[in-house]
Amino acid sequence: MRKKLLFGLLFAAMTAGAVKMKPGINIIKQADGTTITVRAYGDEDLSYFLASDGTLLYQEGTNFYIAGVKADGTLYSTGVLAHEPSMRTIKEISAIKAQNAKAFYNSMETQAKANKVRREPMTPDNSLLPSLGKHKIPVILVEFSDVEFSVENPKATFDKYLNGKELFNKETDPEMGQNYASVAKYFKDMSFGKFEPEFEVYGPVNLGKPLATYGAGYSSEENMGLLLTDACTAVDDEVDFTQYDSNDDGNIDLIYIIYAGFSQSIAGNSTDCIHPKSGYLSLAKSFDGMDVKRYGVNNELNGTPADQANGPIINGIGLFCHEFSHCMGLPDLYPKSGSIAEACINQNMDYWSLMDAGEYTANGYRPTAYTAWERERLGWMEIGTLTGPSNVELKSLDEGGAAFRIYNDKDETGHEYYIVENVQNNGWNKNLFGNGLMVTHVDYLSSQFSLGGCKVNNTGGHPRMHVMAADGMFVPEYFLGSTIEDSYITFLKEHNADLVAKYGGQVFSIEDYKAEAAGDLFPGTSNATSLTDDSQPMKAWTYNGETMGKPITDITNDTEKGIVSFKFMGGGEPVDGINEVTVNKTTDSHVYSISGTYMGNDINSLPKGIYIRNGKKVINN
Repeated sequence: MRKKLLFGLLFAAMTAGAVKMKPGINIIKQADGTTITVRAYGDEDLSYFLASDGTLLYQEGTNFYIAGVKADGTLYSTGVLAHEPSMRTIKEISAIKAQNAKAFYNSMETQAKANKVRREPMTPDNSLLPSLGKHKIPVILVEFSDVEFSVENPKATFDKYLNGKELFNKETDPEMGQNYASVAKYFKDMSFGKFEPEFEVYGPVNLGKPLATYGAGYSSEENMGLLLTDACTAVDDEVDFTQYDSNDDGNIDLIYIIYAGFSQSIAGNSTDCIHPKSGYLSLAKSFDGMDVKRYGVNNELNGTPADQANGPIINGIGLFCHEFSHCMGLPDLYPKSGSIAEACINQNMDYWSLMDAGEYTANGYRPTAYTAWERERLGWMEIGTLTGPSNVELKSLDEGGAAFRIYNDKDETGHEYYIVENVQNNGWNKNLFGNGLMVTHVDYLSSQFSLGGCKVNNTGGHPRMHVMAADGMFVPEYFLGSTIEDSYITFLKEHNADLVAKYGGQVFSIEDYKAEAAGDLFPGTSNATSLTDDSQPMKAWTYNGETMGKPITDITNDTEKGIVSFKFMGGGEPVDGINEVTVNKTTDSHVYSISGTYMGNDINSLPKGIYIRNGKKVINN
């Protein structure tokens, strides 16, 4: 009966993106009163848990058991409660010996792909939330028969959380927890005032059903269609949904739900919880003649129930900002759970991007600021191009600085390049683990940068957007808490040789991770003052051609002034702003609708009409 009901409610659902499991080491209290160290990996398509020694665990409710592995590689609970290695019983040891971990790891990519079948990428004509101008977005506060909001006055609290105009003060805004500022201020700051979302808060409404109805078990069982239908129905009498269609296409631009309780993306929370996500769906039911299409969902509280001993701790805005960014068209930049890429060094962005792990920076209370690429993608700035010898000085983007591309001339498509920008430890980026010149290597392919599937950095050894680590080795948070050792997979054994040489046999600690991150930007802890075809420890490498042939030298980072400087191709004319740089217009193929929605890069694939490209109206016949 339930299957028939769901089919009637939900015609099609596609998840555009989600958040990765929160990185790091988690200390979980078990049912018998003992605690166990747990590391969480993956996202909503495939998540898994490991004990401190790498033993596979299986979560049921809020407890962790020794996992069993079926012949097809899928996991199940053995019913044997897990303990720290030094406290294990004979029964646990026997269950671990029977655990065929290799079968699980070999099947991970297949399992993730199987879950992703229902989550195909969105095509360019799917209406994204416009990223320019002022737009009203309805936010529905939802609670359940067994889980209600814990914060006082949820509507007023989340109105401030979403719409606050000024920086939060811990003394005068205690209900905001450790949040630096509101969601609206984050996006106004990121867009330089070009995008100002206005969130209109409704509820809270109690859906009269338990949380497990919408979140039970793993994410493949979650039913966003049912949640959206029930939530919109509950507020239908007080909401005029027609006011939320900014482009008159008959679809509500976006419905966002904040639900009572915790996130499934944090180890230790019940499997009844919902995993924060955003996506595109079609409901059988319309509201005020408007169709529900795009949605976003995340939770009320940060951490786990064990963290709330002194009162409710409101969630950091990072998860909301990450999911909201998907609604405007930004893809996930972390490698997919189950891929070889997930276990690679030199593969991704980690905390340097909101669309990777940056939603968790400072526990999500001060999420990482947008990179230059992300801001340009949404039409908020234009990245210049360095073409000849110059002396460059850069402020950070949030201080009015520029960012520049350095193209690989051997790539005839014009899609392989470096982006250089200044990242300092102030404002939204105060809690990052390093500062200096960030060099991002991009190998752009539109199909891989589309929403859905974590495709950007999902090919091991061929990331398409990653940080060029100044110290020669970018170590992702994937390795946190794990013992570094050779992989049985030949590719990983060769690819991660530098990691094993440095940390082999050691547990990679949070201190190790911070030290590695401090060396990511130039000059960094290794005092790397150049990036050339033969520089060490990091050289300028490319996919197309053997060398870049465009040296960056004499890199300095004046943290007092917040200025990064360098010589490009030997130095020459001074450059300190975008107006003094050649801007390569021909390579900017970003297409926007009249209302400011990013529509992709291939205008020929779009319906006939008027679009904006390079700041000008273009008629597509």
